[in-house]
Amino acid sequence: MRSYAKLMLAILICTLPAHMFAEHRDTSNIETSLLQETRSSEIRFIPYKSLISAHKDKIKHFSVSLFLVTSAGYYLSSYSSYPEKKILKISATFSFGTGVGKEIADGFLPHHDASWGDLLADALGIVAGGVILHNMP
Repeated sequence: MRSYAKLMLAILICTLPAHMFAEHRDTSNIETSLLQETRSSEIRFIPYKSLISAHKDKIKHFSVSLFLVTSAGYYLSSYSSYPEKKILKISATFSFGTGVGKEIADGFLPHHDASWGDLLADALGIVAGGVILHNMP
C-alpha cells in the first residue's frame, strides 16, 4: 500500500501545472530532437529540460492517463469482486474515454487543438497503468 501511495504522489507531481516549475525565459527556440549533429559531425545530447519543455503536453496526457487507470483499478480491486481482467477493461475504458472527451473539447475550444499525439500519449499511459495494475499484489 505504501508503494502505491508513493507512486500516486509521483504521478500527481508530474501532472502539476508546468508553469510552477518553469524558468521565466523565452522558450520559443527549443530544440525538439533528441540528437543534433554539429559541424564536426559529432553527436551531442540536447539537455533534458529542452526535451521535457517541448513535450510537456504529452507528458501530462501520459501521466493523467496512468493516474486514472491505476486509481480506478485500485479502487475497483479494493471495493468490488470483479476479476482482474474486467477491472483492467473498466479502468482502461474510463481513462481512454476521459482522454477522448478532452480531445473532442479541445477541438471546439479556442487556442486548443485536438491531437492524435495526445491520444497516443493517453494510450501509452493506459498501457503503463495496466502493467502496474497487473503486477500489483
